Amino acid sequence: MARQRRQQSFWFYFLLLVLFVYLFFRFGLSVFIDWAFLVSQKGVSVKPTPSASGQKVSLISEPILEEMPDATNEAILLIKGKANPETQIQLFLNKQRVGNINADFEGRFEFEQVLNDRHNEFYVKSTDPYSNKSSQSKFYNVTFIDQPPNLEISSPEDGKKYYDSRIMVEGQTEKEVFVKINNMPIVIKADGSFTYSLNLNKGDNEILITATDLAGNLTEKKLRVTYVD
Repeated sequence: MARQRRQQSFWFYFLLLVLFVYLFFRFGLSVFIDWAFLVSQKGVSVKPTPSASGQKVSLISEPILEEMPDATNEAILLIKGKANPETQIQLFLNKQRVGNINADFEGRFEFEQVLNDRHNEFYVKSTDPYSNKSSQSKFYNVTFIDQPPNLEISSPEDGKKYYDSRIMVEGQTEKEVFVKINNMPIVIKADGSFTYSLNLNKGDNEILITATDLAGNLTEKKLRVTYVD
């Protein structure tokens, strides 16, 4: 009788070891640790699991989103990622669920989501056929801007003649905008204003001022001034 019990214990722990190894290579280290911890808490007197009754053991890991842009001027964003195969993926936008889709047999999924103006915070969760739910994925914040930035030039005056070889280019734009004057990056103050000292060549001079926001929207202005020696 004692020998029979030892044999049963041996086969139990052997099969448990095989299962651990399978879980480690199939689902990754984090899921393996969670499952091992659960078993260790229940001890050897674990009640029969779904697998013991012929059902599939279901362990679900956190879905992974592909990198998203910080900002975009496209109204529809393509959201891709990977999760456990054939799980249901729930998409959340600003903490509200906005979509459901099933991952394919490789675990890949894809959403097309219309963006809100400016602030868009995304994450996903997944649920398997046994109603096991994953933790939420990494957050991504995407700023949607579909209008080009304002750009006002107060100096110099277009078409004016100047008798000094150095003039000041002065203007105003919005915060978080990149300004260039004749392809030279310009420092923008906290209030969006900027000044730049520009050397003129003798005769006609074209001045190109561009303002580009985080989403890639562009505003440009061209001025022509004349330097008279």
